[in-house]
Amino acid sequence: MHVQTTDLDAADKYTDNMLEVSVFDRNVFADDYIGSTFIDLEDRWRTKHRAVVGIAKEYSKSGYNKWRNIATPFEILTELCSQRDLPPPKFLEKSIEVDGLKFKDETRIAIAEELQERLSLTALHHLDQLPSLGYKLVPEHVETRTLYRRDGPGIEQGKIQLWVELYEGNLNIPAPIDITPHPPQAYELRVVVYGCADLTLDDRNIFGKRMSDVGVKGWCADKDQSQATDIHYRSFNGEAAFNWRMVFPLKYSANEDMMVIKVKSGVLNEYEVKHPAVLYLQVWDNDLITKDDFLGMLELNLSNFPEPCTNRRFCTLTNEFAGIKLPETLARLQGVAHRRRPPVNLFAKKRVKGWFPLHGQVEQLSKDKRLKEQLRTQTGKIEVELELLTEAEAAASPVGVGRNPPNALANPSRPDTSFNPLTNPIKAFNKILLPVLIKALIIVGVCAIIILSIVLFFSNVPYKFLGLR
Repeated sequence: MHVQTTDLDAADKYTDNMLEVSVFDRNVFADDYIGSTFIDLEDRWRTKHRAVVGIAKEYSKSGYNKWRNIATPFEILTELCSQRDLPPPKFLEKSIEVDGLKFKDETRIAIAEELQERLSLTALHHLDQLPSLGYKLVPEHVETRTLYRRDGPGIEQGKIQLWVELYEGNLNIPAPIDITPHPPQAYELRVVVYGCADLTLDDRNIFGKRMSDVGVKGWCADKDQSQATDIHYRSFNGEAAFNWRMVFPLKYSANEDMMVIKVKSGVLNEYEVKHPAVLYLQVWDNDLITKDDFLGMLELNLSNFPEPCTNRRFCTLTNEFAGIKLPETLARLQGVAHRRRPPVNLFAKKRVKGWFPLHGQVEQLSKDKRLKEQLRTQTGKIEVELELLTEAEAAASPVGVGRNPPNALANPSRPDTSFNPLTNPIKAFNKILLPVLIKALIIVGVCAIIILSIVLFFSNVPYKFLGLR
């Protein structure tokens, strides 16, 4: 916030010393008052801590961190020394001496600026160490102030973040800083789910064999607009194939590293909600009668997530290869490679493909045996391709959802046992019941032959011993 004021030292004629900042909810017909905060400008003007313009960490003549104060660090330091009848600052080769203390340059970024100004600013940062001064100057900062209403004193209505600068009206005042947030950019996230592997199967079929009907559900900006793959029926080995594309439009603000979501409230009102740009993928066991069983999930922050594995064998939640023994040298090299693997920012890389670990949550007692804690355990792996395009790029290269055109994906290669028994009763009889019946008949036949042989054998024993036949 940029405030221009008159000379507060003029006399007691200046009475308008309180700055009121009010926040409103903008509506179509009439704005709703939320709350206000009040700032005592005179107190800031008169304090010895120089609260008119905060002291920046570094001195720069230009750029995003341009020095905002009218006076340079050297001029401010000289003025403070003059007020306390101290000798002016003394500059040595690479240090400055003020009030008997020496300080070295602490600049880290703007090292190309004048050494005199950099050293003077260092001394201002350590003003509380000077014997004749002994107090700090207000640093450049953003304030967080509480909002209140007159009809509800003491009841907090929210918070507002701002900063205030005070200048004399007859000086060359710097131009206000435009802090208008950049509008979020529209993107299209394309997620191709190729398949899953090593899923933990908990269900059993009517014959006692572990089996799951696997499906994947995903969403990004809005869970209510989630998309789901088709069902890979009758997975016996924890594997599932999909070749299914999901398409999610989103708006992302790079400055805030946030996804901007517009939410409707009523008929005319609409507000924005900001969330991290996270992609959620959940794997479920699809059940017809009972509730679907959760098999695992994947959460990816699109601006910062671990690079996927190209080999599913080494796709784990940790650096260790669960249950896989490797030679010591190979394990050491793989561990180093994993640690050096940089995080992926999909907004910069645009496209990535590989295996990600799925995780579930297991409750167990904590060390004090009284509280429960959630532990992540790996429940499988999923092969995914992520592609992020701008709105213009997506319009130039459209794709279909699922396996639909344009750019249709091929049907997945699934085993012959993967089908829906309800829609394929003849196939279900041939693939499910018939093998069981044949197996049962073979077992019954073999048992009958064995029993009949035993009965015939023992029935003929007396005759052979007595010689009746």
